[in-house]
Amino acid sequence: MITYDNTKCDKCGLCLTTCHEHCIELTEEGISINHESCSTCTHCIAVCPQQVVSWNHIPSQKIKKELLPTSEQLKEFLKSRRSEFHFVERLTGKF
Repeated sequence: MITYDNTKCDKCGLCLTTCHEHCIELTEEGISINHESCSTCTHCIAVCPQQVVSWNHIPSQKIKKELLPTSEQLKEFLKSRRSEFHFVERLTGKF
């Protein structure tokens, strides 16, 4: 279940705008989640900069920027991960 700690909430509204189920409300105290509507997609957890939102009160981890790939590494990865399908050959009989 998605849980939250409004003592950390700065009311930025990122969770509210990210929620595709529209189950998060911004109140004077912070956020409020309608768990009946929540699909537990966890997008709200991913975008919360204050780590207000969590899964069963388990705090999320901050991303360590030094562990992220560089733009060059991403380019190489995307170039190397191509699936080869021969749809044209099947449709036209040509390569």
